[in-house]
Amino acid sequence: MAIDFLKLPPEEAVVRLQEYARKGYALKLVLQSEYNKAGHGNISDEMIASWTHKVNDWAEEIRKGLLEIYSSPNYMYRFLEVPPNIISTVEDRRFTNIKHGLLHRISTLESYSEFIIQHSNPSLSITKKQITVLNLNPQRDLNIAGRDVKTR
Repeated sequence: MAIDFLKLPPEEAVVRLQEYARKGYALKLVLQSEYNKAGHGNISDEMIASWTHKVNDWAEEIRKGLLEIYSSPNYMYRFLEVPPNIISTVEDRRFTNIKHGLLHRISTLESYSEFIIQHSNPSLSITKKQITVLNLNPQRDLNIAGRDVKTR
């Protein structure tokens, strides 16, 4: 079943969304590692600017990708909109705000992916490492968005 608001086949859209989320998680690990190395009391304005720049570069890449996936810019706007962070933490507040925005955007990408999975082909099931397409010819492998896909 096609989903009218997608410019791409659902399988390809899911692969791209999951790749964007994976890049976001990798970026979060980098930022957290840099934060931990610096120590809570040693966070400079330059570090905050660097982290903000990295997150903004990632978000810009995703923004462009979302415009290639969806026929409406509404999904891109929702991705870019980050609610205020009201969580109290022992981490530097500026760092926490950067991390909060990144995690919120990753969560948005994951919700997009889940929605497509639930509303597209009922035989599509997604795992963390691969896409498995069910109820197809089990004697052949598929290739979706350049990734090997095994059939069951």
